[in-house]
Amino acid sequence: MRGRHSSEMANAVPMQSRTKGVPPVSRLEIHRRRVGVSQADLAARVGVSRQYIGAMERGHRGTESVRAKVCEALGLPDPDELFPPEEVELEA
Repeated sequence: MRGRHSSEMANAVPMQSRTKGVPPVSRLEIHRRRVGVSQADLAARVGVSRQYIGAMERGHRGTESVRAKVCEALGLPDPDELFPPEEVELEA
């Protein structure tokens, strides 16, 4: 590349390497932030702990009733918008 010193190029790290191991932001977190609600506020609206919401944002699916309450609290009519069927674990 033009304008870069060879030492800068040697230290350049490809984007893929920089993001390896970093979990993607969940749909839930994206929508919660878009709506402007904190984890604590959402948890209070749903009736669960802030830690539970954090776990859901990291991939824990929660129960069907909690998923429905989360969507209702965020003004989403369809839980599939945040929790697509292929990502929802089957409940016993």
